[in-house]
Amino acid sequence: GPHFSVLVRGRALLEVAADNRQVMHLHSRSLFIEGLAAAYSAHLVAKDPCEVYRVREIDLAAATSANGAQDWVYRFRLLEKKARNEHNHKLVNAFACTQSLIPHPIDRDIQNWNDIRQERVKLATHQRKLREEKMRRMAPSRGSLPRILSSSSVCGTRPSSPVPEAGGSRPTTAPASECGLPEALGPTTFSRQLEGFTLDPIWMSEGPLGGASRASTACSNKVSRKCRRPIGPGMLPLDGDLLLESRRPRSSPGGCRAERRSWAGSGSCW
Repeated sequence: GPHFSVLVRGRALLEVAADNRQVMHLHSRSLFIEGLAAAYSAHLVAKDPCEVYRVREIDLAAATSANGAQDWVYRFRLLEKKARNEHNHKLVNAFACTQSLIPHPIDRDIQNWNDIRQERVKLATHQRKLREEKMRRMAPSRGSLPRILSSSSVCGTRPSSPVPEAGGSRPTTAPASECGLPEALGPTTFSRQLEGFTLDPIWMSEGPLGGASRASTACSNKVSRKCRRPIGPGMLPLDGDLLLESRRPRSSPGGCRAERRSWAGSGSCW
């Protein structure tokens, strides 16, 4: 039947038989529950010369069932309950640890599946990086200035020089008939309108910039203006250029008035 042991002298070690995993140490005057150790495949190993008394549970029950039982029986039952709870807690943990280390039959298949999955993840990551690099190369660069068109694409100029440099010669102009403009708006007529004027414009817009906006200014006998494209003799007006007319308004004698006319196109010099 079931037994319990009492270690009177010496030192012993409780181990799991499967892998000799240490569970707990037992010192002198310790109680060992043999049935609990057998349930978890554990055994007791003596580290020093030990003196152990082994008692059957049935014999203890027969001795304590008599009428003259001593008071030590109740204290012994409390000690047995405490030892049983402690041994059970440590044996359960040790046994679970041992079982988790036992190789599983499908461990190899799980490892192969994991290797294949990792390879697919690496391949997908590499392909995504290649696609992002390709899209980055194909996309236009951000923050760059628009490409400047050559002067040959601008109506009224020859491809001799795109932008006139300081102190250099200005590009030659084409006849107004080649651009589809009337002779009244030719380079000779327009350059004659700009001669002898200097204007300090104070703009008062009356409409959107791309529409027919008009601005009036007070000026002296000369004309000055801010424009990205300098206009001089022999050049045609482009989109958004300022057309000047030397006519005197009734309200300001001796002055002149400037008008801004919007030409067909998308460019603007302001």
